[in-house]
Amino acid sequence: MDKKSIQGGSNEGYDLKQLLPELIKIVPEVEEPYLAEVNRSKAFHESPEQQQLAEIRALRGKPAKKPYEPGMYIVFEAYLMPQFIKFVQNNEKKRVAAVFDWIERLANSEHKDVVGLVEIAVCEALVTNYGRYFSQIYPYLGKETIKLCRGVARGFKISSEIKALLKIK
Repeated sequence: MDKKSIQGGSNEGYDLKQLLPELIKIVPEVEEPYLAEVNRSKAFHESPEQQQLAEIRALRGKPAKKPYEPGMYIVFEAYLMPQFIKFVQNNEKKRVAAVFDWIERLANSEHKDVVGLVEIAVCEALVTNYGRYFSQIYPYLGKETIKLCRGVARGFKISSEIKALLKIK
């Protein structure tokens, strides 16, 4: 993804799904579980029961429900972050750096939806669920990502180590 695709333009209606191809390029391990979820939903919607419900909805003038595709918050929280932690655990420094170079670009986006995704799905996860890895991850964080993590961390009870790294009193 070039910087232009996440910079400039309106803050309204940014489709976070635009981030998916670049995420898969950086962390290809995310693609399989994502597609598995999409295919499960598609199979469910193609079942005879769901086809019958779709026909009933059509008779009532309502559109058929579309198969579910996980939103980017789910993709980040359920697929990216666990895979990322595996990179940390396996000491895959180049992969950790690649992920956080990309996250830093997202954190610097002018689109509030993109920045919100980083705040909630990355920073909140790092200072809460994955706090035990924070000191290993911290050197890879860019300035804006640190700033977002600092803001998020203030809302949680976090370790003194994370507080010290983020310079929170």
